[in-house]
Amino acid sequence: MNPGGSIKDRIGLCMIEEAERNGSLKSNDTIIESTAGNTGVGLASICAIDAPRALGAEIVRTPTIAPFDLPESDIAVAHRSKSNIPNSHILDQYRNSYNSIAHYDTTAEEILQACSRQVDMIVVRAGTGNLQMYNEYWHGFIPTVLDRSLVDRWYKSSEKTSFQCARKSIKAEGILCGGSSGAAMGCALQACKGFQLTENQNCVVILPDFM
Repeated sequence: MNPGGSIKDRIGLCMIEEAERNGSLKSNDTIIESTAGNTGVGLASICAIDAPRALGAEIVRTPTIAPFDLPESDIAVAHRSKSNIPNSHILDQYRNSYNSIAHYDTTAEEILQACSRQVDMIVVRAGTGNLQMYNEYWHGFIPTVLDRSLVDRWYKSSEKTSFQCARKSIKAEGILCGGSSGAAMGCALQACKGFQLTENQNCVVILPDFM
């Protein structure tokens, strides 16, 4: 269950809980995070319920196309904000190992249970881990949490195909998913054909966002 509407709720909760356990995050501290949206929404939702700052979130907009090493990039702005805001912390979804642990402990087990532990293929959209060749708005680095050695093949879904698949999921399955989920479905269709999966095999598709 992702009450904030995306898979980033899980990593947000896991990173916050670990920061509280190790003592780096305390009551009334401020959380700062560089995010395109979903991680920020997840963190704000968690903070509003049971975390250090329960008064909401402040959004600072940055240029989408700004490379990570420029002062106007989201990462640079986040670190600059940290230096200006007392008792603030950057959870750093790009390098925080608890980003991955959240899915290892919860998402993976849910998938195995649902599929009777038979998974023949899994299709996961790269968001925080986007690669330069597949993302025109690339930040200019590959996050530490992305282990590319685990990937057998990369696929790209166009904006048109992504939203077509999202609308088809809504009409055919009643799944109110967003564009990122549509991209995952579009790539899953390509992957199933490419790897010639049969009707007796299980292809798991992670739908990262919902409307």
